[in-house]
Amino acid sequence: MTPVWTQVTDRVFVTTVEPHAVNVGLIVGDTAAMLVDSGNTAEQGAELLASATERAGVPVTHVIVTHDHGDHSGGVAGMDGVTSIAHENLTAFEPTRGFSMAVAVDLGDQRVEMVNFGDAHTRSDVIVFVPGERVIFAGDLLEQGGDPQVDETTSLSNWPTVLDGVLGQARTRPGSSPATAPSSTATSPSSSAPRSRCSTARPR
Repeated sequence: MTPVWTQVTDRVFVTTVEPHAVNVGLIVGDTAAMLVDSGNTAEQGAELLASATERAGVPVTHVIVTHDHGDHSGGVAGMDGVTSIAHENLTAFEPTRGFSMAVAVDLGDQRVEMVNFGDAHTRSDVIVFVPGERVIFAGDLLEQGGDPQVDETTSLSNWPTVLDGVLGQARTRPGSSPATAPSSTATSPSSSAPRSRCSTARPR
Protein backbone atom coordinates (compact mmCIF):
# COMPACT_ATOMS: atom_id res chain seq x y z
CA MET A 1 0.00 0.00 0.00
CA THR A 2 1.35 3.42 -0.96
CA PRO A 3 2.00 5.56 2.14
CA VAL A 4 -0.23 8.60 2.61
CA TRP A 5 1.64 11.51 4.19
CA THR A 6 -0.11 13.87 6.60
CA GLN A 7 1.41 17.34 6.87
CA VAL A 8 2.30 18.38 10.44
CA THR A 9 4.17 21.59 9.54
CA ASP A 10 5.49 23.03 6.28
CA ARG A 11 8.38 20.57 6.28
CA VAL A 12 7.35 17.72 8.58
CA PHE A 13 5.05 14.88 7.57
CA VAL A 14 3.75 11.66 9.14
CA THR A 15 2.36 8.43 7.74
CA THR A 16 1.02 5.39 9.59
CA VAL A 17 2.09 1.91 8.50
CA GLU A 18 0.55 -1.43 9.37
CA PRO A 19 0.19 -4.00 10.83
CA HIS A 20 1.12 -2.23 14.09
CA ALA A 21 -0.06 1.33 13.33
CA VAL A 22 3.48 2.72 13.53
CA ASN A 23 3.87 6.43 12.84
CA VAL A 24 6.78 7.14 10.48
CA GLY A 25 8.01 10.72 10.24
CA LEU A 26 9.51 12.63 7.33
CA ILE A 27 11.62 15.72 8.01
CA VAL A 28 12.53 17.83 4.97
CA GLY A 29 15.42 20.24 4.58
CA ASP A 30 16.64 22.32 1.66
CA THR A 31 19.04 19.66 0.39
CA ALA A 32 18.09 16.40 2.10
CA ALA A 33 15.40 14.64 4.10
CA MET A 34 15.25 12.19 7.00
CA LEU A 35 12.84 9.41 7.94
CA VAL A 36 11.95 8.79 11.57
CA ASP A 37 11.58 5.00 11.88
CA SER A 38 11.47 2.59 8.98
CA GLY A 39 8.46 0.31 9.16
CA ASN A 40 8.28 -3.41 9.78
CA THR A 41 9.94 -5.19 6.83
CA ALA A 42 12.51 -4.55 4.12
CA GLU A 43 9.70 -4.33 1.55
CA GLN A 44 7.84 -1.78 3.65
CA GLY A 45 11.05 0.17 4.17
CA ALA A 46 11.69 0.35 0.43
CA GLU A 47 8.13 1.57 -0.19
CA LEU A 48 8.51 4.22 2.50
CA LEU A 49 11.82 5.40 1.06
CA ALA A 50 10.43 5.74 -2.46
CA SER A 51 7.29 7.52 -1.29
CA ALA A 52 9.19 9.82 1.09
CA THR A 53 11.66 10.80 -1.63
CA GLU A 54 8.81 11.74 -3.94
CA ARG A 55 7.02 13.70 -1.20
CA ALA A 56 10.14 15.51 -0.01
CA GLY A 57 11.44 16.53 -3.43
CA VAL A 58 15.01 16.03 -2.17
CA PRO A 59 16.99 12.84 -1.48
CA VAL A 60 16.22 10.96 1.74
CA THR A 61 19.73 10.59 3.13
CA HIS A 62 19.10 9.45 6.72
CA VAL A 63 16.77 7.28 8.78
CA ILE A 64 16.70 7.50 12.57
CA VAL A 65 15.38 4.48 14.47
CA THR A 66 13.69 5.49 17.72
CA HIS A 67 14.11 2.12 19.48
CA ASP A 68 14.87 -1.57 19.14
CA HIS A 69 11.48 -3.05 18.28
CA GLY A 70 11.13 -4.60 14.83
CA ASP A 71 8.02 -2.68 13.79
CA HIS A 72 10.14 0.49 13.90
CA SER A 73 13.52 -0.90 12.80
CA GLY A 74 12.79 -3.71 10.33
CA GLY A 75 12.42 -1.49 7.28
CA VAL A 76 16.02 -0.28 7.38
CA ALA A 77 17.01 -3.44 5.49
CA GLY A 78 15.14 -2.09 2.46
CA MET A 79 16.71 1.38 2.50
CA ASP A 80 19.89 0.91 0.50
CA GLY A 81 22.25 3.87 0.47
CA VAL A 82 20.57 5.63 3.40
CA THR A 83 22.58 6.44 6.53
CA SER A 84 20.93 4.77 9.52
CA ILE A 85 21.24 6.35 12.97
CA ALA A 86 20.34 4.72 16.28
CA HIS A 87 21.35 4.58 19.91
CA GLU A 88 24.38 2.40 20.59
CA ASN A 89 22.26 -0.05 22.62
CA LEU A 90 20.21 -0.98 19.56
CA THR A 91 20.43 -4.73 18.86
CA ALA A 92 18.04 -5.12 15.90
CA PHE A 93 20.81 -4.25 13.41
CA GLU A 94 24.12 -2.39 13.27
CA PRO A 95 23.41 1.23 12.33
CA THR A 96 25.68 3.25 10.10
CA ARG A 97 26.04 5.72 12.96
CA GLY A 98 25.48 4.86 16.60
CA PHE A 99 25.58 7.34 19.47
CA SER A 100 25.35 7.34 23.26
CA MET A 101 23.81 10.65 24.34
CA ALA A 102 23.12 13.02 21.45
CA VAL A 103 23.78 13.62 17.77
CA ALA A 104 22.59 16.18 15.22
CA VAL A 105 22.17 16.22 11.44
CA ASP A 106 21.86 19.25 9.15
CA LEU A 107 19.48 18.62 6.25
CA GLY A 108 20.08 22.06 4.77
CA ASP A 109 18.53 24.85 6.83
CA GLN A 110 16.85 22.13 8.90
CA ARG A 111 18.64 20.86 11.99
CA VAL A 112 17.51 17.57 13.52
CA GLU A 113 18.63 16.68 17.05
CA MET A 114 18.48 13.14 18.44
CA VAL A 115 18.80 12.56 22.18
CA ASN A 116 18.78 9.61 24.57
CA PHE A 117 17.70 10.34 28.15
CA GLY A 118 18.34 6.83 29.47
CA ASP A 119 16.36 3.62 29.63
CA ALA A 120 12.59 4.00 29.41
CA HIS A 121 10.40 2.10 26.93
CA THR A 122 13.58 0.24 25.90
CA ARG A 123 17.33 0.59 26.42
CA SER A 124 17.69 2.30 23.04
CA ASP A 125 15.05 5.05 23.07
CA VAL A 126 15.74 8.13 20.96
CA ILE A 127 13.74 11.35 21.03
CA VAL A 128 13.94 13.35 17.80
CA PHE A 129 13.73 17.15 18.00
CA VAL A 130 13.14 19.40 14.99
CA PRO A 131 13.71 22.83 16.57
CA GLY A 132 13.02 24.83 13.41
CA GLU A 133 9.56 23.27 13.14
CA ARG A 134 8.97 22.85 16.90
CA VAL A 135 8.15 19.18 16.47
CA ILE A 136 9.21 16.20 18.58
CA PHE A 137 9.03 12.55 17.59
CA ALA A 138 8.84 10.51 20.79
CA GLY A 139 8.79 6.97 19.40
CA ASP A 140 6.86 4.55 21.59
CA LEU A 141 7.60 6.59 24.69
CA LEU A 142 4.12 7.85 23.77
CA GLU A 143 1.32 5.81 22.24
CA GLN A 144 -2.26 6.53 21.24
CA GLY A 145 -5.15 4.12 21.25
CA GLY A 146 -3.66 1.56 23.62
CA ASP A 147 -1.65 0.95 26.76
CA PRO A 148 2.12 1.49 26.67
CA GLN A 149 4.03 -1.70 25.85
CA VAL A 150 6.63 -3.00 28.29
CA ASP A 151 9.16 -5.84 28.28
CA GLU A 152 12.31 -6.90 30.11
CA THR A 153 14.22 -3.87 28.79
CA THR A 154 11.70 -1.33 30.10
CA SER A 155 12.52 1.07 32.94
CA LEU A 156 9.21 2.08 34.50
CA SER A 157 11.00 4.27 37.03
CA ASN A 158 12.79 6.43 34.44
CA TRP A 159 10.10 6.53 31.74
CA PRO A 160 8.04 9.34 33.36
CA THR A 161 11.22 11.32 34.04
CA VAL A 162 12.17 11.17 30.37
CA LEU A 163 8.75 12.44 29.32
CA ASP A 164 8.69 15.26 31.87
CA GLY A 165 11.38 17.10 29.93
CA VAL A 166 9.64 16.65 26.59
CA LEU A 167 5.88 17.06 26.84
CA GLY A 168 4.55 20.54 26.20
CA GLN A 169 7.72 21.77 24.52
CA ALA A 170 6.49 21.32 20.95
CA ARG A 171 4.05 19.40 18.76
CA THR A 172 4.70 15.84 19.92
CA ARG A 173 4.18 12.83 17.68
CA PRO A 174 3.63 9.40 19.27
CA GLY A 175 5.34 6.33 17.86
CA SER A 176 2.21 4.23 17.37
CA SER A 177 -1.43 4.90 16.47
CA PRO A 178 -3.19 6.78 13.68
CA ALA A 179 -1.35 10.05 13.15
CA THR A 180 -4.48 11.98 12.26
CA ALA A 181 -6.90 11.07 15.07
CA PRO A 182 -7.65 14.44 16.71
CA SER A 183 -9.64 12.98 19.58
CA SER A 184 -7.03 10.42 20.59
CA THR A 185 -4.79 10.88 23.58
CA ALA A 186 -1.26 9.71 24.20
CA THR A 187 -0.39 7.81 27.32
CA SER A 188 2.71 6.94 29.30
CA PRO A 189 3.11 4.59 32.27
CA SER A 190 3.43 7.46 34.75
CA SER A 191 -0.30 7.92 35.16
CA SER A 192 -3.60 6.36 34.30
CA ALA A 193 -4.61 9.74 32.88
CA PRO A 194 -3.61 10.96 29.40
CA ARG A 195 -0.38 12.94 29.38
CA SER A 196 -0.79 14.93 26.17
CA ARG A 197 -3.15 15.39 23.25
CA CYS A 198 -0.41 14.73 20.76
CA SER A 199 -2.24 15.41 17.54
CA THR A 200 -3.26 18.89 18.68
CA ALA A 201 -0.41 19.91 21.00
CA ARG A 202 0.77 23.47 20.46
CA PRO A 203 4.17 24.97 21.23
CA ARG A 204 4.45 27.06 24.36
